[in-house]
Amino acid sequence: MPKGRRKVAFWFFRTQFRRRHDSGHANRNLRQAKIVRQPQRAYSAIPGAQQVAITKEDCRVFGFTSRVHSLRRHKLDPSWTISKCKMTDAALSIHLDGPSDGRLSTPSLRQLLRSGTTDRHAALDRFFEGMTAASDPGLYQRFIAMNQAAHSALEPLLDGHAGLNATIGSNSRTILLRALASDMRQMGLRPVATIPFPVHPVGLPEAAGITYVLDGSRLGARFIHRDFLARGLATQWPGISTAYLEAAALADGFRDRMIDLSAAIRGAPQRARALAAANAAFALFEAAIAGFSPTSEKGIAPS
Repeated sequence: MPKGRRKVAFWFFRTQFRRRHDSGHANRNLRQAKIVRQPQRAYSAIPGAQQVAITKEDCRVFGFTSRVHSLRRHKLDPSWTISKCKMTDAALSIHLDGPSDGRLSTPSLRQLLRSGTTDRHAALDRFFEGMTAASDPGLYQRFIAMNQAAHSALEPLLDGHAGLNATIGSNSRTILLRALASDMRQMGLRPVATIPFPVHPVGLPEAAGITYVLDGSRLGARFIHRDFLARGLATQWPGISTAYLEAAALADGFRDRMIDLSAAIRGAPQRARALAAANAAFALFEAAIAGFSPTSEKGIAPS
């Protein structure tokens, strides 16, 4: 074959190979993100899941930033979505967990806590299912009152905790009690009676279990807040307050914090204590739901 034709043939086959390779790479990225390609829009592969648009910040949190650049490079539809989380960490993919302590056979602390609290995750999700699609804010008000009661009981156990602060270092937690108090005041809700936490003393394992429950719930709140904005609920439900959702929507280093705690809490007895504390924290959330009264501080039923 003449030299010129060889060059043309080489260029042609190289181009075809690159196209196939890039196409396969993009498709793998979509599969890893549990997204299926459909005309004009990409939807979650989970049947019946609610949908929200993903942002670049969400992609960083979900652990596939590099895939975003790949999807953008291949000019795929930017309106790809992922199944909407509700108020817990349970529905999130394995990409969130980080390393499994360097050994494939050893799950991270976050994986252990998620698997050990699955039933409680599901129970809370079921209770608040359809909250943003409701005709009135009653369920949302109960959601805020539950969080205010649970945070009021649990946050003091973590405030100034020497072992927790030493482990997470500069990646400090953001306390949302002030935002919850603002929501309660603006909507005229009566606080739930104080609920004691049954686990004592609260060492580092217990603090890790409580942190998992409190901070993990904010991931779901981020998506709930976005759904509020998309549905325009501020105009549909006059008088509601969303200070907690707005504060929870800000990224706060939860993933890295759990990785640090996982590295510090490695023994089976310590991890069992963390799991017991996480389940006790969930039980406290459930008790807060039961203790909520739908009557405001002024004695008027919320609209």
